[in-house]
Amino acid sequence: MKMYLLQYQGIGPLSKIIRKFTRSKWSHSAVAYENTDGTITFIEAWGFKGVVVYNTLALRRAISINHRPGTPVDVSEFDVPEELFFKSLSYAMQQEGKKYDWSLIWKFVTRKLARVRGKWICSALSHTLFKIAGVLLQNAPSAEMAPLHLGISPLNKKWSRMVTT
Repeated sequence: MKMYLLQYQGIGPLSKIIRKFTRSKWSHSAVAYENTDGTITFIEAWGFKGVVVYNTLALRRAISINHRPGTPVDVSEFDVPEELFFKSLSYAMQQEGKKYDWSLIWKFVTRKLARVRGKWICSALSHTLFKIAGVLLQNAPSAEMAPLHLGISPLNKKWSRMVTT
């Protein structure tokens, strides 16, 4: 079963601030699952919307929802065991509607750990979903993950580039 780590090189003002404070080319992370029927389930923690889930027919459509056209997205593909794929997907669906964790954004500015239970930022959610699927992108707590940490994981072997439309 296939899962994708999606690493956005955001072009908007907030994305540029995130990239500066995290010293990274990536400002946002998301996860996509390729379902057995060929559809894509896409999940991300997104600012004022919180955790959102979309089901679409194509990965290119999924990466473009909520994002500015022309945003580069680095895509890393992972093969995961079926049982862990569905465990991760089930957990992802349970997170839909949870609030965005603005306190973790403050962590990147102050360099102090902050975590509000039941809330997410994009990289912490992505790290957790991959960990449940048996892919440990980094050996550190999810709350400490920035998009940079996910992007530089040595497990990212199949990079491709897409651009939002």
